[in-house]
Amino acid sequence: LYTMPPKPAPKPAVKGKAKAGASKGGEKKDEPVKPVDPRDPHGLLAWEFDRLDRNGDTFVDQNEFHHGLLTAGWDQNEVSTLFEKINISHDGKITKEEFLNYRAGQDKPMVLDPKTVFAEYDKDKDDALNLRELARLVRKVEDDEGFLGVRELGPYVKEQLAEGDKDGDQKLNFAEFTAWFDGFIRHVEDVRAKFEAEQAARKAARAKAEEPPKPKFEGDGIWDCDMKDVPVALEEAYNKKKTPLLIDDTADDRESLNPTPMETFLLYGNNNLLEMKKMSVEVNIRKDKPLETAMEEARDKVVKAIKYGNTLCFLLANACPPIKSKFNSPESLPLELFDCEQVLAVAGSGHLKWFEKVLRPGEDVKAVSEKFRVLVMTKFTVEDYAGYLQDDVPLELCQHIHVTNRKGR
Repeated sequence: LYTMPPKPAPKPAVKGKAKAGASKGGEKKDEPVKPVDPRDPHGLLAWEFDRLDRNGDTFVDQNEFHHGLLTAGWDQNEVSTLFEKINISHDGKITKEEFLNYRAGQDKPMVLDPKTVFAEYDKDKDDALNLRELARLVRKVEDDEGFLGVRELGPYVKEQLAEGDKDGDQKLNFAEFTAWFDGFIRHVEDVRAKFEAEQAARKAARAKAEEPPKPKFEGDGIWDCDMKDVPVALEEAYNKKKTPLLIDDTADDRESLNPTPMETFLLYGNNNLLEMKKMSVEVNIRKDKPLETAMEEARDKVVKAIKYGNTLCFLLANACPPIKSKFNSPESLPLELFDCEQVLAVAGSGHLKWFEKVLRPGEDVKAVSEKFRVLVMTKFTVEDYAGYLQDDVPLELCQHIHVTNRKGR
């Protein structure tokens, strides 16, 4: 941070004049002069910014700002609040434009001229720092930054003096000091950055160790799953390109007409629910709803799910709705919905593919949302569900998941 600042910019040459000594035939014009920024006519503020931007990526992040200003004598609280003031975009990185806009109206330097540091510690005013004076400077930085660790101050200062003393007079003149101090400060900042990185790594390791173990769902058999882990199980099933078939065993009383905890969970999520038992009763038993009407109502839920990226939930309850034989149609309820591989192939692809037949004129759906998913849920017992559903539901396309609610019980 303490290399010499630039000299004031020279006065602009007059554009268009020939250089002295140029022949008339080979007359050259001066290079166009770079416009002077009125906020920083001598380039001193840009120099400050470049010294803070240690990695040269044209931004100053919080770590660079922190180190640069603390070593220049700023207070910790000042540094924290000042970063937010300058970084008006609040993206965690100060641009040169933000820096110049702020600094143009300020007087306090952010990056010290090495002359200031040298003069402060040259107590005997002999234009050089002896061992004792250099020790005071190193001790001040050590008190602020704690970079020495287990090393002793005395031997370290002697080592640094020997390193910087090029003419062998046991002192650092200003030229030697400037060359030495820039590297010294960079070393201090590197030590601090390493320390902070190690602290962050230890903190992350502690947080990871305190996390409860993530449940594992693998294999092709029935997965046992607590209700709180259902989102993880669903994701693993989709990763296998299988449609989740939830075997709902979350109710205390299977004969109760109240919704089970798992049904309630689905009710309040981003889901569109198809109550297939109700459809079967209305169409096949009571016969008070035509099949065409029931299928159109189901189609409407399919369209909403693919448009808004919801999960389409086939709720079978304790019934065997004839999905494969009756409740399906390419124009309303395609059987492809049960094939997770086909669903994932179209979700987020930018196309509709086999969903085109489901849409009606005027429905504003251009593609299937990448978040669209499908699941099936039954309330038959884990022992009986397969025997009841094998003729009506494509079980071979599903990952079977036995859901319990141990916490609720």
